[in-house]
Amino acid sequence: MYPFACNPPSPDLEDVKKECNFTFDESDRSSVNKTYCNAKQYPLNRSSYKEECWDAVDSINDYCRQMMYGTPTGVCNNGYRNVTMCGLCDDGYGIASDYSCNECVLDFNYYLHLFKE
Repeated sequence: MYPFACNPPSPDLEDVKKECNFTFDESDRSSVNKTYCNAKQYPLNRSSYKEECWDAVDSINDYCRQMMYGTPTGVCNNGYRNVTMCGLCDDGYGIASDYSCNECVLDFNYYLHLFKE
């Protein structure tokens, strides 16, 4: 019911993508998963990359491990809590109609919606 709450965030590889010859579509959040978390690619071998890329390789391998096998501690993404399916929203977040947790921001739209009700 809440798969997006429990998927680990994709590793931030923007700074090293070109230098380390990583190939994935930055506009697609699941691209790292599709590109590197499969039987042909996972786990990435550090020796295939320059030493400067090893931290990024470790990040990709850790991300893929979590995507494939889950996390033993039940860690939820930012905004979610509760070990069981990460189904509750953290303080400062509200649940939307699609069961996603969205950060509560007190801006013009918030007040417009508040007075519209």
